[in-house]
Amino acid sequence: MAGIQAQLDRQIEKIRVDGSAFNAQLSGVNLRGIFAELTNFSAADLSYANLSGAKLRSSTFSGTKLVGAQLVKADLRI
Repeated sequence: MAGIQAQLDRQIEKIRVDGSAFNAQLSGVNLRGIFAELTNFSAADLSYANLSGAKLRSSTFSGTKLVGAQLVKADLRI
């Protein structure tokens, strides 16, 4: 299982992440419309990120920071 570790710009839209480890530091990043299924978000920093319209299904969020994240119309099926 490949992991995604990145230091990214502030704008990422409609990214698709399936079956990966997602441990990036994405505090304050625009992740509007992200689709993730069977993804391990453990220890990811999504504080103050824009997750509006995100579809996060069957994913793991242990240790993930979501303080202040925007979750308008987000579909979180954990």
